[in-house]
Amino acid sequence: NMFTYGGPRRVRVAGVWDEQALFATAYQDLLKGVHVIVGTPSYLARVAVSGKLRLQNVRAIAIDEADACIQDEAMASLMRRIHEARGDTPARPLQTVLVGASVSSELIETVEQKGFANEPVLITERAGSEVSVVKDVSAAASNALADQNGNSFWQPLRVPAGSRHEFVECEERDSLAVLCRLLRECYASPKANKEKEEMIRNPPRAIVYASSAEKAIEVASRLQNALWNSFEGDATAGLWGLSVLLPSAEEPLNSRTTDNKTLTVLESSLRVMEMFRANQTSVLVTTASATRGLDFPQVTHVFNLGIVGAPVDYLHRAGRIGRVGQSERGAVVSVLDPAEVPQLLALGEEL
Repeated sequence: NMFTYGGPRRVRVAGVWDEQALFATAYQDLLKGVHVIVGTPSYLARVAVSGKLRLQNVRAIAIDEADACIQDEAMASLMRRIHEARGDTPARPLQTVLVGASVSSELIETVEQKGFANEPVLITERAGSEVSVVKDVSAAASNALADQNGNSFWQPLRVPAGSRHEFVECEERDSLAVLCRLLRECYASPKANKEKEEMIRNPPRAIVYASSAEKAIEVASRLQNALWNSFEGDATAGLWGLSVLLPSAEEPLNSRTTDNKTLTVLESSLRVMEMFRANQTSVLVTTASATRGLDFPQVTHVFNLGIVGAPVDYLHRAGRIGRVGQSERGAVVSVLDPAEVPQLLALGEEL
């Protein structure tokens, strides 16, 4: 990963996104000799205040999931401090890169108004077309600029083509039971030998979205009790393992052990992500904010438990399936209360 990769120029990378890293920055010279710093707006802003980061030497800043980050007051504070520290540095102006699946013309206008970017350049790609570079972003923002086919550079949000989008309607009190049934269908061993071989080669991998961190922990515990005791196979071998990823989950919680089948309910965020990426766990229970922008390989199912949200939120959750290089496009299944169904149907018309 990036922390062990040096490259031809021996690039050093440090991560600042928790209290432990903040302590190492203050007392253990974590940032000494570092070329690239990866962090969250809140922790990077605290490092900037501490004086341990020489802001005048910052050459570039890339803001991933820009539509969410740029609204964070900590991000705004960090950007202001960087610009103030650098002043007018004519030799090497600061390069600011906004990255995301939902970067909009309104976002770019906001960034310009706040003074975080001057004369921005838009680099965009749409399915089936080449990468486009637009220097007149103001014209593109007003839809006055189009490509050679007459299409505006700002396209409406759309879910990836080829994936399935379904919903199951039930009362809220029955939602977990319905989710258990759906997961059983995903992970139940097929009877035909050919299908069994295919399942071994490409095992199902699911992400379950809960409405809050507390709900995610409750869901994980219920799934463990309802599902894992009924499955054949060794959970510790990664066949049916389950874990929970929460926003800023820094402290490990106790693991649950039942009949030699272990479920790690909560571990550090990095370990949970590595376990799921390495297929040591095959079901990840999480919240929308905890996985925004993360790239997990071969996710076959996304389950939304009582969540609809805004179109951009649904788009990001659905984006966990059908990633580049994935053979199966996958399915997004929403388990909803009857009152939530009209909201989802309206959202489907928009996406």
